[in-house]
Amino acid sequence: FWSIAGGALLERASSLCGVDLEARSSVDAARDVNAPTLMIHGTHDRKIPVQHARELANAFPDRPELIEVFGAGHDDIIRARTRDYVDALISWISA
Repeated sequence: FWSIAGGALLERASSLCGVDLEARSSVDAARDVNAPTLMIHGTHDRKIPVQHARELANAFPDRPELIEVFGAGHDDIIRARTRDYVDALISWISA
């Protein structure tokens, strides 16, 4: 499910931003994003360290909001901290 949903999300994000997010490195693609961006990353992610998310956030022309979800890993942000995740997402969308 997640690989299908992830592919659809990536395709939609690419379309909205006008950037082919699969063709280049994340940092290179971030430099061309001209849209409000929210990044959510687990502080205990063992696949992609949170420091990488911080570095990626710095690559955007307009720094995105980066929410670090304490205690969450790579694939369990929603399960680990559902309330924090939902609150952050609703707050960002409402702004």
